[in-house]
Amino acid sequence: MSHGKENDDKVFCSRECHIKVKTCRKNAMKDYAILRVLREHPDGLLATELSYFVDNLTQYQVNGAKISMLLKKWVSRGIVKKKNSSNRMRYHLNPKYLGEALGALVIKYQTPRPYAQSESPSILSLEPLSTEK
Repeated sequence: MSHGKENDDKVFCSRECHIKVKTCRKNAMKDYAILRVLREHPDGLLATELSYFVDNLTQYQVNGAKISMLLKKWVSRGIVKKKNSSNRMRYHLNPKYLGEALGALVIKYQTPRPYAQSESPSILSLEPLSTEK
């Protein structure tokens, strides 16, 4: 994120962005904290190392198993990459997202979509069967 000199210590682009991240989903702030730690360590971290940082830097009590579970959805979306290093998974942020606003990513992927915007076809939109021959 690029900020002016007077705003170099800002984490979110605005207060509204911070509130949206906090209210979009139950674990959204936890996800944001994990992604933020991964952005600060571009070489990647093991789940236990990541849990140590998140545990000490935030209010969230997490362990390696919980971190792995939370990162599954981010790995499937391609935002976090995992690499096997000596029988242990090393997680790192996709280089494509290193300069991105992490708050906007969390809002984009964690905000629940209304049912009407889902990609599955609706049963109600089917036309009734014709009985004429």
